[in-house]
Amino acid sequence: MEDEEGRAEFELFFHNYARRLVGEAFCLTGNRQDGQDLAQEVLVSVWQHWGTVSLCDHPEAWARRVMRNLASNRWRRKRLERRHSQLVIAEQDSGPDTGYLDIIEALGRLAAGPRQAMVLHAVVGLSVEEIATELDVPAGTVRSWLHRSRVILAAHIGASVPVAVPGGD
Repeated sequence: MEDEEGRAEFELFFHNYARRLVGEAFCLTGNRQDGQDLAQEVLVSVWQHWGTVSLCDHPEAWARRVMRNLASNRWRRKRLERRHSQLVIAEQDSGPDTGYLDIIEALGRLAAGPRQAMVLHAVVGLSVEEIATELDVPAGTVRSWLHRSRVILAAHIGASVPVAVPGGD
């Protein structure tokens, strides 16, 4: 049967590469438990997509690419969490900042693409090119979104010039 054959092929892949993937994941994360979790997530993805992965010339390379993407997403998420924690600590130290709340409210008025671009640029610190890659849009679109978003934010908070974003374009 084809299902049994696919299962046997995946089990062989798992036997040959799982341990190596765990080691690579550990190197990417710097933490044993995070590495094991990451490798497990990769192997689940390989299993879920085995019909396609098994046709690849190098299934292990496919798995490593998924691992890099997942690891990158985890790093971004952790960086965002750290920045958020720093903002919360700063807010607790200085009391509520109504200007900050106004900006959050103004961000909510932006369309999804421009809002995501602005957050990735101003909060996460990604470059225009990184945002373009992540959102799968041309860099010119990202620049346009950022410019229009700054104008909208400036108008909402009553600034006379567009809001400058750390790191520039």
